[in-house]
Amino acid sequence: MTKKTRILIANDYSGLGTGYGVYGKELLTRLHATGKYEIAEIACYATVTMAEDFKKYPWKIYPNSPGPEDSQEAKDTFGKNPTNSFGSWRFPMVCAHFRPDIVFDMRDYWMYAFEEVCLYRPFYKWVVMPTVDSAPQKPEWLHTFRTMDLVIPYTDWAKQTLSEQCGSSINLFSEVVNAGVDINTFVPTKNKKELQQSVFGEDVEITGCVMRNQKRKLIPDMLKAYRKYLDTLLEKGDVEKYNKSYLYLHTTYPESGGWDIPSLLLEHNMYDKTYFTTICMACKEVTATKFHQSVCSCKKCGIAAGRLPNSANLSVSTE
Repeated sequence: MTKKTRILIANDYSGLGTGYGVYGKELLTRLHATGKYEIAEIACYATVTMAEDFKKYPWKIYPNSPGPEDSQEAKDTFGKNPTNSFGSWRFPMVCAHFRPDIVFDMRDYWMYAFEEVCLYRPFYKWVVMPTVDSAPQKPEWLHTFRTMDLVIPYTDWAKQTLSEQCGSSINLFSEVVNAGVDINTFVPTKNKKELQQSVFGEDVEITGCVMRNQKRKLIPDMLKAYRKYLDTLLEKGDVEKYNKSYLYLHTTYPESGGWDIPSLLLEHNMYDKTYFTTICMACKEVTATKFHQSVCSCKKCGIAAGRLPNSANLSVSTE
């Protein structure tokens, strides 16, 4: 019997609604469905106490974060190194137990750099899809890319940036591998205008963006730029297009350490020109609304339980 290739994927956790969690879940699902591989996941933000939730997935899951059942010594060890939350303290043990032929990672550089110096590095092929979203890339990042067995570009721009900065010094995959989505949920819309009007109540032109509310995200710049665009329409006398144009932000508020969104909306005069995704915590209805401070009434069930999404309530709402 031919031995199956063993693939270990480092991920937030497939049960979370984070960008990495969702992408990892789609990748793991597709790889497992082929029947060609032994699949495992090191779930960085999962604990042993979530074992019941793990049963939903047909692959092996190694929880990374310490839970109530762990000793105080383990919790103290975990807290001593910030990279432990990304899996660095569990990774060698997982490699020793699962013995992967391939380790795949798709996160930010500081989340996977430790995999380069793991004791078991000579025994697995290291494949990474780096989050190349700036240029030039830092020298230490480029050095690490050169040690990888395969680097997969996420966007055309990432492929161009890596090609220009690294040339033939890295093994860059020839194709761009874009975001994976659940094709049973996300399908082409038959009547886009009809759907749009059912959500917004009018014929609109939307410029949208999906991002977490963190200070490193350029939410103020986006609001300022869109306000400038709207003012330009008014200067041209194009009132009709102005009335139809809106910015759409799929983000979180409130969020610790994030931007004060209501203040930014006020500063840039964007309160009435910005829509946000809203999830009802009562009936799980997802819709679009203009900004509300904490909760709003759900149009479907009428309960005041509408909130802006975060990785916790988004994962609940999409199950």
